[in-house]
Amino acid sequence: MTSRQYRIGVLVVLAALLVALFGLFRWQDARLTTAVAGERLEQLQRVQGLVAEIGRQGLESRGGQIANNQGVTGYVAQALGGSLPGVVFDTASLVDLLQDRRDQLGLAMAAVIDAQGQVVASTEPFAAGNDFSKNPLYLDASKTGKVHTGLMVDGGRLLRVSIQPLVDYGVGVAQLLVAERIGIEQAQSIAEIGHADVALLADTRDGLLMVASTLPADQQAGLLDQLPQHGKVDVTRTEIQMESKRQDVSVQPLFGLQQARLVSLVRPPTDSASFLALRLPFLIASGLLLLVLGTAAWRVWQQLLRPANGLAEVLERAAQANDMHMSAPVAGAQALRRIGTAINQIFKQQQSR
Repeated sequence: MTSRQYRIGVLVVLAALLVALFGLFRWQDARLTTAVAGERLEQLQRVQGLVAEIGRQGLESRGGQIANNQGVTGYVAQALGGSLPGVVFDTASLVDLLQDRRDQLGLAMAAVIDAQGQVVASTEPFAAGNDFSKNPLYLDASKTGKVHTGLMVDGGRLLRVSIQPLVDYGVGVAQLLVAERIGIEQAQSIAEIGHADVALLADTRDGLLMVASTLPADQQAGLLDQLPQHGKVDVTRTEIQMESKRQDVSVQPLFGLQQARLVSLVRPPTDSASFLALRLPFLIASGLLLLVLGTAAWRVWQQLLRPANGLAEVLERAAQANDMHMSAPVAGAQALRRIGTAINQIFKQQQSR
């Protein structure tokens, strides 16, 4: 085998090995991407649970600051208890009081609901009207006498609402409603912690409403078109078509409540430090394998093939020219060196005759 033939053979083997390693790398890459995406979706479930709990506690605490204020409860009790049956009392002063507390505590709105479930004073009007007598949160709060917090879709906005007992004014217990708007801030918090793009959707009579999203505007409509518009929401994982590629998504109730959904689209993890760390062992092993094979091929050439070719060339010239005045190379592995030494001894013996 000539040097050129050997080099070509080695290059062909290395090229085939590189193709095989590349295919193995892509296979491992796909598995890692799927595994990391799954872990991130699970992390998102935990993250939104944590965000929901922090938000619930904060809202209930701020509502408690109003409900436990004796000035507020005394004013509400006097206003409601002092009004005659069938006579609506002047709520302007009560609304001013609620607006003041709303601004101090950073709430979206505050309202007082009487024992019949009617809103008697509110910092903002409700799109659905002032009748809360059939509202599940109001019914639970009035029945148990405890704080109840949940989500409420009101017009084009999604509210986290907390209803708690305010004051007993003689004919029943008035309830305090405080609310904060769910929007882009919550979406960004979940997205940043969970390393994903998220969309917060509200379930309305007309279908899903995009409340807030970290997705580009041109992708939001495409997302809505591919999701079921009504029905009970369970934690599910599926794929949707986004910008000519399939995207792994998670759909789950927002904050564990059925009135809204959290849709999470995991960002490609290929640029993350953790993903690169998972790739590193394979890349190092592949590099070491190529280095070992290249070194082995070079050693085979230096120690076996090159000395053997040298011996073969000398013997061929000697046989063709019938000339014993030649010298065989003594190089390479020990066995080839012994052969070279023996051939030189034969040449010397023939030259001395």
